[in-house]
Amino acid sequence: MGVTQKLKQMQNDHETMSMYRDKKKLLEKTWEKLTSHFDSQGWKYISQKDERVLILKVERCLNQSVVFVMELHEYPGYISIKSKIHDNIPSASMRDVMLLTQHFNNMFNFGRLAVNTSSKNPAYVTFELEISSFEFMLISRAVDNIIEFTMSAYSEYRKAIQEMIRTGEDPVFIMSRLFEEQEKAA
Repeated sequence: MGVTQKLKQMQNDHETMSMYRDKKKLLEKTWEKLTSHFDSQGWKYISQKDERVLILKVERCLNQSVVFVMELHEYPGYISIKSKIHDNIPSASMRDVMLLTQHFNNMFNFGRLAVNTSSKNPAYVTFELEISSFEFMLISRAVDNIIEFTMSAYSEYRKAIQEMIRTGEDPVFIMSRLFEEQEKAA
């Protein structure tokens, strides 16, 4: 690499680092990266730029889809991502659903499942994740990785919860079988 190229690279690095210190610029670049990525993938989404909210619907096989709500927060500079994984949980199964959810959370390296037990709505489970805008901009496949992970968690959790509700089996045994299936697949 010649001197001119090194100077150009240093200038680009400096501009990039100064952008990361300016929360407004970082937020704008994050927004641009998300929307251009969604466009390039051909994904359908609703954009509410003034509120910094993106709603993305990803279709799954068997007529299932997962909706991701992504909110960009200027301070302290992060993206929160939420996705409803399962809803209309029978009240008789609530204790077991909470135990199963905790078992899944123990497996995750990032993100978490949360059970919403609001008395106004039937109980439901969401996947929630927060990632800093800085990390997001540095990891080129961040969006794909998050969506892939959530879809995988969605499939596994949905299958496990449906089996548990259908059979009435203890969550520990459901998780044990899931671990065995994962070991066989690896």
